[in-house]
Amino acid sequence: MICIVVTPVDVKNYVEVFNLRNNDKGNGKVVGGAGSVCALDWADFSQMKAGEKLYLLAHGDGRTIGARDPHGKQYLPGALAKQLLERGLPANVRAIKLVACHTGRVPLAYSKSVTAAYCQLLADEINTQSTSGHAVRVTGIPGIEVMSDLGKTGAKHVGFSSAPEYKALKYDLNWRVKVEGWERLAERLDTSNEPSLILNAELIAKLTGSFFKLLYPINAKYVQPTKSGNRVHST
Repeated sequence: MICIVVTPVDVKNYVEVFNLRNNDKGNGKVVGGAGSVCALDWADFSQMKAGEKLYLLAHGDGRTIGARDPHGKQYLPGALAKQLLERGLPANVRAIKLVACHTGRVPLAYSKSVTAAYCQLLADEINTQSTSGHAVRVTGIPGIEVMSDLGKTGAKHVGFSSAPEYKALKYDLNWRVKVEGWERLAERLDTSNEPSLILNAELIAKLTGSFFKLLYPINAKYVQPTKSGNRVHST
C-alpha cells in the first residue's frame, strides 16, 4: 500500500505514487501489484494483506517527516506510530518503507538531540505501542531521497547540489516557472479518496514528464553506488 503522510500533495510525491504503481511496486515483492493509495488522515490499513509492504511518502529532515514546508504538519516517530496503529496497521505487515529524506541516518544538525535514525525510532515506537505483537521492520533513506522512473529509491551524494548539470536545470528560469505552476496545481487537487489520488498522480506525471526525463539521468549519476548507501533497515 502507498500512503501519503501529509496533504496537500506536492509534485514529487505524486510522481512517486505514479512510479510505484506504474512499476507494480506498490504492494512490495511478496504481494506484488500496483498497490492501493491513501492519505494518512483517512487511511484504513486493516485491509492490508499478510506480507504487504507499506510505503510512506513524505519529506524528512532526520527528526520528523511530513510536509515539505517546515511550518506544515510534521510527525515525530512516536506520533506517526500512534497514527499508523490507530488506523489499523496489522501485525502481519512486517515491512514499512519510508520514502523521505534523511530517514536512515541522523543528520549532523540533530546529532545531539536525536538518538537514532528515524526508521529505527519509528520501528521501536510501533513495536512498543502495539498491543498486537507487531515486529515491523522499517527502511529509511540515509540522505537526500530520490526515486527513479522505475520506482527504485536511492540517496544522492552530498555534493550533487553543486553538480553543473543539476544547477543548470534547477536555475533554468523556464523550468522554474513551469515547476511552480505544477506545484500550485498539485496543491489544489482533491485528496479525499483513492480514485482522485491515482488520477492526480497520473495527471502530474504526464504534465511533468519532460522535466523528469531530464532530471532522472542526473539523479542516477549522483545516487549512492551501493545498497547500504541507499537504504538502512531497523533492527
